[in-house]
Amino acid sequence: MKKIKLIICFLMLSNCVFAQNWEPEVIPLKAQQIRAMLTDTINDKLYVAGMITYFEQGGSINDGVIGVYDGNSWSYIDTINDVITSMVMFNDELYIAGFFSLINNESFYTIAKWDGSQWHEIDVDSRIIRLRVIGDYLYAMGNFSEIGGIEANKVARFDGNQWQSLDFPELNPGPYLIDIARYNDEYYAGGNYTFAPFEDKVGNLTVYRDGGWQKVGEHDRLWGGFTNVAIMEVYKDNLYVGGPINKGEGNVAQGIQMWDGERWFSIGDLQLQPGLLSNTRVTDMFVHDDRLFVLGNFHFVDSLPAKNIATWDGERWCSFPGTIWFSSLLGPVMSMYRDTLYVASSDTFNGVYTNKLVRWVGGDYVGDCTDIITPTPMETSSNEEISQKQTGIQIFPNPTQSHISISLPESLPEVGISIYDATGREVYRRENFTYDSKIQLDVSGFIPGVYFVNLNSSEKRYYTSFVVKE
Repeated sequence: MKKIKLIICFLMLSNCVFAQNWEPEVIPLKAQQIRAMLTDTINDKLYVAGMITYFEQGGSINDGVIGVYDGNSWSYIDTINDVITSMVMFNDELYIAGFFSLINNESFYTIAKWDGSQWHEIDVDSRIIRLRVIGDYLYAMGNFSEIGGIEANKVARFDGNQWQSLDFPELNPGPYLIDIARYNDEYYAGGNYTFAPFEDKVGNLTVYRDGGWQKVGEHDRLWGGFTNVAIMEVYKDNLYVGGPINKGEGNVAQGIQMWDGERWFSIGDLQLQPGLLSNTRVTDMFVHDDRLFVLGNFHFVDSLPAKNIATWDGERWCSFPGTIWFSSLLGPVMSMYRDTLYVASSDTFNGVYTNKLVRWVGGDYVGDCTDIITPTPMETSSNEEISQKQTGIQIFPNPTQSHISISLPESLPEVGISIYDATGREVYRRENFTYDSKIQLDVSGFIPGVYFVNLNSSEKRYYTSFVVKE
């Protein structure tokens, strides 16, 4: 019998690995998406939210609820009609943010408070993306200009009695803030505002210093139209920034970077399998047992297979045995409850029904690990960094199937060319390239997708992109 079981497990290896390391959390909820999870350490509860339906015994249905787990059984908090994307506990009360507008048929807009028996509205004029508790304050980030009866651009904080603006600079209507972190007694605000109208161009991350918001780093910012900050975490005296960060747009790493207060460092690149058209990204991070847990859309850390989740101990990356499939690439999330890791997943994994929530039962969270990685700093340069939007640099035809021509606004004696795909892999490099008026390249062998071009000379750096179509 043991031999038969062994043969079956060998033939269905991925199922066996999943069964040994991950278990579906059996809950009386039907989740279309799980977009937020919260561990309440004071009351010892796990909250799960997103787009969830609760099935009562006897067959009645409650649409749009927050699932609550006490370690033994599940309950729920009353009806919310749409998507919840962020939850925190502040002063022993539950705060939620998202895309909802009705709670129990009462009008709300993207943020509300649950006091244990009823919901309370918080006035805000636009979307809240994330809530954070830092010290004695609740912070809200998003695309709003008013909250709690005050004017506050993109970010504000609440002390339990009143809201306070953090005087973030005015941006165009499109850009927004996604996260905030306190590092070295300074506040860092990250989001999607690459072309913010500061005195000097700022790339997606600013720091509050000397009474105002400033750019982070002199020459080493987070650049690119495909790059933004999705999540930040302080770990071992460094600030870690994750998101859809593209190395091909002039950044030091792919998916995640480390900031030591002065410079950016690479701690390895998060990679996707070759040929995939989606973008590498980090969507959630937290620190537990002296390790940084990182969740996102990736398949490798450098050459280490690490499907969607890995840990960093300051020297090495380690993978998890088994595979997780996300319920949504928009924002897979995780939470540690009673020393057990819970992760949002898909409906099934290789035929095993998960109901979009699984928990880790595989031991100490360590599979295979990389060798020791020495963080690599970004090369600082006095060269002027210039993007396509600023200079009128042209690349054509775009999209293309075979060749591209790159036209620079000025003649340079020679340039170095690097081309990266959407996963951050360098697919073409040529040093000391000389040309007449245009740079012409054959890309007929490239897989269809988005590519990023870095052009470097002794005087300037140019960044642009193009698309290879089928």
